[in-house]
Formats: sequence, C-alpha cells, structure tokens
Amino acid sequence: MRRIYIHKFLNFILLGVLSTGSIEAALVQVPPPPVTDSTAQAQAATGVDPQPAVAAGDPGAKEPRGSIVIAPLPIVSPAIGAGIVPVFGYIFPFQKKDKISPPSVAGVAGLLTDNGTHAIVLMSDLFMKQNRYELRSFYFHGSLNYDLYGEGYDAGTSNLRLPLEQEGQLFSVYFLRNIHWNIFAGPHFVTGNSTITVKPTSDEAPPPPQDVGLKTNLTALGL
Repeated sequence: MRRIYIHKFLNFILLGVLSTGSIEAALVQVPPPPVTDSTAQAQAATGVDPQPAVAAGDPGAKEPRGSIVIAPLPIVSPAIGAGIVPVFGYIFPFQKKDKISPPSVAGVAGLLTDNGTHAIVLMSDLFMKQNRYELRSFYFHGSLNYDLYGEGYDAGTSNLRLPLEQEGQLFSVYFLRNIHWNIFAGPHFVTGNSTITVKPTSDEAPPPPQDVGLKTNLTALGL
C-alpha cells in the first residue's frame, strides 16, 4: 500500500506542476551567451548585430517538444527522518501530430533521509493514438529504516524500540484501452519482493516479531 501512494504522489507532482501553471519556475533555463568585446566592436563598426535574434514567427525556429520539470522537495517524517525527495520529470506529447491525447509523462524521483533511508522511483505514463491507449509503468527500489515499538505487538515493552530495515522492489505495468468516455481498462502485471531485518543496536530492544527476516515475493496478473 505504501508503494501505491508513492506512485500516486509522483504522478501528482509531475502533472500538478503543469496544471497549476508553475512549470515556468521549474524549467531549466539556459542563459544567453555573454557579449564579448569583439562582438560589441563589430556591431559598432557595421551597425549590424552579428547575432540577430530569431523572430517568433520564423518557420525555421524549432519548438521544444516537451518541458523539463525539476522539483527538490523536503520531507520530514517521524518514521524515516528528515531529508529530500528530488523529482525530475519530462512532460511531452508522445506523438507530435496527436492533438487529442493528453501529455505523456516520464520521470524519476529519489528519497534520501538522515536515518539512512534511500529509494528511487521510475515511472512513465504514455498516451497514444488519439487517446485510445495508455501505457503506464512504475518501478520502485529502496531501503527504509524505521523503529518499531513494543506497544501493539508485545505488551509491556512499549518503552523499547526495535530498529528495522525493510528493503524491497516493485515493478508494475498497465496497458489500457479507452473503452468510452475516457474510461480505460486493460491488463495489469505486478511483481516485487520485500525483506525485513533487524538492525544492530547497543540499546535494549524488545523481542522481534515473527515476520522479521521473512522475505515476501509477489507476482500478480489482473485486469
């Protein structure tokens, strides 16, 4: 369930920035080249700018296909500590001649906190063929460090903490067809694994729960 919320969060960041109009602040800007002394002298001697600006309506001007979004997001969590979630996204039309499909999105996000938690997320959401098909993919790999306290699984040890490390990965892919009224349906494949281990500690710790050290594998195919 946690990985599903990560997927929804990344989609919200990449698509939400575009829809709110704040993408201009996140676009990578390339500064113009500085005017050198030789350029200024040539312009003064000839009265002609040696590097004329390209007119906005110039048919030779090449428009960028998509937009780059960069969003470094701070995070503070009582479970995994404080850190940063860097997000890099690319919003673009999958086919330039397709004016019906919504913009496609491809992106990568990371997670790094002061307690050693780290993760990476790759995702893409592609719309094609006049919004008839959608191809959505998602990959997560990371290691989460958090503390488990006695209350809730072992009465009497609520003042003790058990440091745990959960490492795992998840991959899912959807291939969807627009049935009608922008309602998409299609096959879905997901696979992943997760392992929970106890981290070494010099403090007194409660006894570990039964599922610690258990490796979980998941593979499913559905609609």
